[in-house]
Amino acid sequence: TTAIADGDGVLINDAGTMRMTTVQTLSTYIGAVDGQPAIHIQSPNETSISNDTITKVPLDTEIIDSDGTFTSDRWTPATAGTYFIYGQIYTSTDGAANTSNSVYIYKNGSAGNVAGSAAFSNNDADGQAGIYYVSMIDTADADDYYELYAAIGCPGGSQLNISGYKKTYLGGFRIY
Repeated sequence: TTAIADGDGVLINDAGTMRMTTVQTLSTYIGAVDGQPAIHIQSPNETSISNDTITKVPLDTEIIDSDGTFTSDRWTPATAGTYFIYGQIYTSTDGAANTSNSVYIYKNGSAGNVAGSAAFSNNDADGQAGIYYVSMIDTADADDYYELYAAIGCPGGSQLNISGYKKTYLGGFRIY
């Protein structure tokens, strides 16, 4: 009925010899992961982007930021490990036919380390809207960072419509 705390001792059978160690030392070898660090950040504003141009999505509404590692539209987990990272955009095209949409997760600002998802809307109707999702499992060092990017293709311009809908976001958590 006593909670385990830092400094507590644990008895270990080391090849027939009983040894005492601390819970901190033991946790290093067990590799206990509780899903942290973790984030879920939304974009609260409607943002216009250029037609057929990959553009970083502005994010600033922190729903979850367990370790305070999200800043300036990017997440730097700051703890080495393997992460599940996901992103989604909600798009609309202001009365123009929507020919394509893509959402990307960039690693360290590079398109060379990117997970991408592309989808094509009905290009015979005006004012198309769509939701596009991407996810990845990636191994990160303490200084790696992730950002959400999007591209929309439509004649006459495009708009990333995220105002008040909570449908555009970036999230992730450590899995081990």
